[in-house]
This record gives sequence, C-alpha cells and structure tokens, in this order.
Amino acid sequence: MATMVRDKLLEQAAESIDALAEKAKDALYNASGTADNARRSINGARDTAWRFAGRAREQAGDVADRVYRRGQETAQQLGRSLEKQPIMALVIVGIAGLLVGYTLRGR
Repeated sequence: MATMVRDKLLEQAAESIDALAEKAKDALYNASGTADNARRSINGARDTAWRFAGRAREQAGDVADRVYRRGQETAQQLGRSLEKQPIMALVIVGIAGLLVGYTLRGR
C-alpha cells in the first residue's frame, strides 16, 4: 500500500513537473517574441531620435548664423549711435553705473 501511495505521488509530481516545464517553455517563447518587439521599437526610436537630432543641428546652425548676423548689425548700429551722440552715451553709462553702485551698496 505504501508503495502504491508513493508511486501515485511520484506520478502526480512528474505530471506537475511536466506541466510546469510546458508553462516555462511557453513563457520563454512569449518572452522571446516580446524581446523582438521591444528591440524593433527601440531601434525605431533610436532612428527617429537620430533624424530629429540631425534636423535640430541643421536648424540650430541656421539660427546661430541669424543671431550672429543680427548681433553684428546691432553692434554696428550702436557704434554709429555712439559716434553721433557721444555725450548722451556717457550720460547713459554714468546713470547705469550709479544704479549699479546704489544696488550693490546695500550688500
């Protein structure tokens, strides 16, 4: 009788192990498919990011050129204004210096 019980338990254990092995195999198969999908998604995102970075670099170069040219134009205009009205420029600089001095005095 003990032998029959033991055999029955061994048979049930073997069936449980087989069922668990089948579930593990299915899980690995599903994980493999999920990993492939994730890999494709990551590759797509990486490619999109590189394209975006390339466009941003081109646009940044254009913007930087425009800003640089605008800065040059502004500096030239300021230079012409200072040549035309040097006294006014000194007055403005003096007032700005007084404001800065007054602001820093309290510190």
